[in-house]
Amino acid sequence: MKKISKEEIKILYGIAASAGLVDNSNHNEDGFHQIVYQVSGKSSVRELTQEEYKKVKSRLKEYISLTDENTDDMITIRQKRKIYAQMIELSELSPSEKSRDERLCGIVRKTLKISSFPSEPLKWVKKREATKLIQIIGFYIETERNKREREDMKNEHG
Repeated sequence: MKKISKEEIKILYGIAASAGLVDNSNHNEDGFHQIVYQVSGKSSVRELTQEEYKKVKSRLKEYISLTDENTDDMITIRQKRKIYAQMIELSELSPSEKSRDERLCGIVRKTLKISSFPSEPLKWVKKREATKLIQIIGFYIETERNKREREDMKNEHG
């Protein structure tokens, strides 16, 4: 059977991260991988088939709906921590003259169309919007990693 695409893997990780189920320090034991194993019997997300992907995605959305009474509530502490951790990683991969909070304000303004201030960049961000923001910052990080890899390869073969 055909395995899922990288894009579908990213989607699952994004949903799981927004629900606070991803633990980078203990990848195979986190809530996300437990759900993957419960649904498919597989320990690797990459090994999922299309059918298993749909079931895992459905289970993750079910988990979110059970834990979020109202998905329009304001951003959670867990989501804020994830976003700030991502911003630290992004600033390490791609340094800028702007502060992390100024960069975050720009990302919030550009992607969510919400005006914010460096003193409180996430003040008006809601849970659902935070989920989108986590995915977008993740894509920025991946882009910067890929750039760095290309530069490293170019320098090696110089």
